[in-house]
Amino acid sequence: MARIIYLDHAATTPTDPEIVRGFADRELTLFGNPESTHALGRAAAKAHDEARARLARALGGKPGEVIFTGGGTEAMGLAILGLAGETPGHIAFSAVEHSCVVEAAARLV
Repeated sequence: MARIIYLDHAATTPTDPEIVRGFADRELTLFGNPESTHALGRAAAKAHDEARARLARALGGKPGEVIFTGGGTEAMGLAILGLAGETPGHIAFSAVEHSCVVEAAARLV
């Protein structure tokens, strides 16, 4: 196989092998929907809550300040719309921003 030089980290980034191992373990044992009330759902919800708390501690924040999203597009839109709601003002972005940034900013006009 040819050596790959990957330069599209804006689209996706290779995941650290340690993260993959931890995720695989959780995915195989805690695959319940965290919104479900059955035992697997409750276990998944507990794991989400614990992960949220650990991440908040690592970042010097509070668990309520950590929001998990389905991906980068959702996260960027949520961040822009959330921050803009706090203080009226201006939003500046470059002409080469991802379309999700431009679309979220356009919703505020």
